[in-house]
Amino acid sequence: MTIIQAVIMGVIQGLTEFLPVSSSGHLVIGEELLGLRTPGVTFEIWLHLGTLLAVLIYFRSRIIGLIQSLWRGREGSAERTTVWALIIGTLPAVVVGFTLKSAI
Repeated sequence: MTIIQAVIMGVIQGLTEFLPVSSSGHLVIGEELLGLRTPGVTFEIWLHLGTLLAVLIYFRSRIIGLIQSLWRGREGSAERTTVWALIIGTLPAVVVGFTLKSAI
């Protein structure tokens, strides 16, 4: 895979990650339409990590504020409520992930 092809796949990943459809599916479609062969799952994981890094950088001040609210925020503040909602909302995915780990 050339650098240009990797950039194209990165653009496809970036543009489709936040659509309510599978960005991984779009990567497969992009590979087929453009006749590309990616190095495999490892490459796709790096694309997803790149998306995660972009989100963390973009929302860094908000994320830092949420983390700081755990120590400095008032009990019942919107920031603390958001942190707890994120934790509670993540738990089902963790349970399902560990339960179905061998099937995944």
